[in-house]
Amino acid sequence: MTKAIQSYRIKTPIKNITADSRKVAHGSLFLAYPGDKIDGRHFIADAIKNGVSAVLWDSADFSWNADWPVENIAIKNLRLQAGYIAAQYYKNPSSTLWTIGVTGTNGKTSITQWLSQCFNYLNRKTAVIGTLGNGFSDQLTEAINTTPDAILLQWMLADFLKQGAEVVVLEVSSHGLHQGRVNGVEFDIAVLSNLSRDHLDYHSTLEEYAAAKRRLFDSIGLKTSIVNCDDDFGKQIERDLKNVGAAVVTYGIEHGDVRATKLHFQDTYFNFVAVTSQGNAAVRANLIGRFNVYNVLAVLATLLASNVSLQEAVKAISYIESAPGRMQKLGGGKLPMVVVDYAHTPDALEKVLSTLKTQKKEGAKLICVFGCGGDRDAGKRELMGKIASDLADAVVVTSDNPRHENKYKIINEILQGMQGNYLIEQDRAKAIKASIFAAKSGDIVLIAGKGHEQYQEIKDKKHHFSDLEQAQKVLKKYAETLTS
Repeated sequence: MTKAIQSYRIKTPIKNITADSRKVAHGSLFLAYPGDKIDGRHFIADAIKNGVSAVLWDSADFSWNADWPVENIAIKNLRLQAGYIAAQYYKNPSSTLWTIGVTGTNGKTSITQWLSQCFNYLNRKTAVIGTLGNGFSDQLTEAINTTPDAILLQWMLADFLKQGAEVVVLEVSSHGLHQGRVNGVEFDIAVLSNLSRDHLDYHSTLEEYAAAKRRLFDSIGLKTSIVNCDDDFGKQIERDLKNVGAAVVTYGIEHGDVRATKLHFQDTYFNFVAVTSQGNAAVRANLIGRFNVYNVLAVLATLLASNVSLQEAVKAISYIESAPGRMQKLGGGKLPMVVVDYAHTPDALEKVLSTLKTQKKEGAKLICVFGCGGDRDAGKRELMGKIASDLADAVVVTSDNPRHENKYKIINEILQGMQGNYLIEQDRAKAIKASIFAAKSGDIVLIAGKGHEQYQEIKDKKHHFSDLEQAQKVLKKYAETLTS
């Protein structure tokens, strides 16, 4: 991870720091650099009008206007330096907090949420930053990005510390790592869940995507890396870290420093015997799915590396609950079972469908409702279509978040990988309704792709839409038909 190459001293007193000219006020320090869509240097004049005290600006292909009468410093690669500068301004809050970063293609949200639940159960006040929101468990604020921008992130860490947090757990995205959003964060523990295809619209190749993830494990001052050694990328990181003498703890089902033996799956939970350096212990989690065994092992390994005893860790894990939109179950009994899940990658969809296929009773059907997001990796659409048609008994292909793409184009690309029994219904609400009413008691309907999201994004507008709410409404009507 890029290291701050020098310190920058501003003579003028400053009251806050921002890279958004709209948030500049009297006494602000404004960081002006090119972003993905907008170049902040074009708004220096506006910032000066709003009373900025000083400006740091990226020196690439830009010259300072001599008529701008404020203190200023030209800095090379300012975007990558912003996190370090903000950390210095906020007195390096992550150095006081026990800071855990979790990266990987799938499982980040579950692992971070469960770590937060466990630490809070153990009376270590914990804040979480990620997809479901930022803050303490009872007062999360909406997250715009999985990993906030560098300046906002440092402010959050300082604010959490001020409110008495001891631990902070972050979902660290590949975008966040590549753009330097976590530069300046002093991680104590870095966790890898797994690596599979995702975000190739941004990173272009799987190798570039992996390289971005890899940066977390090169963080300056990192105490321990925790990696899934049943994952090929995890094995690579393990080898690299051990070659340089870095502390690494591995986890897996058959192999690893923390591993699961005597694994048993039930309808609503699983249990196993954990083998660790602290001894063995029986673990029970009120979750389903082999993929969640890996997530629980990641949690267990992280707790142990955080000086939690094996007995305390196992007890805390027994109380964890599924994160919203992650294998969230509705219905059952006389009604079909409906599962809402965020699975939006080929690997995640395959894991969820495989789990549900083993859970359903003999003679029951597994129905899958899904689509793919627009303006994202188009190459995964055909793959997901094949996975759905291979593993589900019936599939309803619908719209997800089309964004700026034509939803029919996205659906047609999904269909290229499909065969067998499928239905096309571009209206997501109608697709959910049709799928549930086509099911019977004992059948399982998976609604995949959006999980916890409360919107459907179409051409820069977010329209309120919740898979969970839609499923609840349909199940209520379904129940009414049984009593009429």
